[in-house]
Amino acid sequence: MQLWQEGHRAQLTKFRWNSQNQLIGVQTPGGQQWDYRYDAFGRRTEKVCEQSGERTTYLWDGDMPAEIREYRHNRLHCIRHLVFDGWQLLAQQVQFFTPDPENRGELLAGKIQTQYAVCAPTGEPLALFDEAGHRVWRQPPHSLYGLRLGVLGENPALNPGLQFAGQWLDEESGLVYNRHRYFSPVASCYLTPDPLGLLGGKNPYAYVSNSTGWIDPLGLTPCSASGIKDWAVDEYGTLRGLVKGKNLGLDAHHAGQKAIMKNLVKNYDPNTGPAILVPKSGHTISRGDLGVVSRSTKNSRTGEKFTNARELVARDIRELKRVYPEIPNKVLKDLIDMNKRMYPEVRFKCVDKVIK
Repeated sequence: MQLWQEGHRAQLTKFRWNSQNQLIGVQTPGGQQWDYRYDAFGRRTEKVCEQSGERTTYLWDGDMPAEIREYRHNRLHCIRHLVFDGWQLLAQQVQFFTPDPENRGELLAGKIQTQYAVCAPTGEPLALFDEAGHRVWRQPPHSLYGLRLGVLGENPALNPGLQFAGQWLDEESGLVYNRHRYFSPVASCYLTPDPLGLLGGKNPYAYVSNSTGWIDPLGLTPCSASGIKDWAVDEYGTLRGLVKGKNLGLDAHHAGQKAIMKNLVKNYDPNTGPAILVPKSGHTISRGDLGVVSRSTKNSRTGEKFTNARELVARDIRELKRVYPEIPNKVLKDLIDMNKRMYPEVRFKCVDKVIK
């Protein structure tokens, strides 16, 4: 893959990928060759440039780096420890190392500096403050999708390197490492397709549709930055209240379908009926070839109207799994269990088999 940038002095950047769809090399317009290495879980553990003598290593805690070390010409330059609350940075500790002027073979360890982060709902660090409450770093201005606009900002050495949640900026390429994929702030899209292929949506390279309210920490599935998660299971009224008027791209969806359940279950209340939060795409907006979840009042197996709630809930579970193949089985089980608890007179034995 190549990136050609036109202008008075045209620039060409080359990218190399391995058989696992991982970016393993970048050649910059200046001729520098960067090599990237990953562990068995696909997490990037090292990036190296022999021409500049730079090397960065990553120590991971789950899906987030816990320690980052930077080397210059085989000498330790910086150690950065990071503390997160979910996807948001809480604090970082930075220690810089400099050559001893009296003994160039030795390094002098600088004071450990602790900074506390203020972050946007999207996980993007906006500023860092020292222990006395003084601001020591501020995020430079950038576009809605993370493209830096202009200068590096104050104290760039303290920049934790985070963009949006789960995104780490590579200065050498301008790309953002997003755990399973690389994102281009210039193009506002990923460089490789969604591992789900066309099942991931009409555009398998797309980032989130609303970068101020949604995040994609793993480079796999968009989710709400508000802390409200898709696939949440609760009463319809509760879920509806969480998302109504907030432009989160989520809908509360009844399972079983309220228009039919009210005729099959005694004292059925749509407001307290079992429901699940799902993306609008697939619910009220067509999800490519997958369409939307069925709202038919007829049983496709008999061609007649549904006569019992058991078959209706089974149909709704199948539809959720068809339109949203990435939905966890545990979530569907929770949805079935909630129906069982609320409507004990209905037998759901066959529904359990749908998701096994």
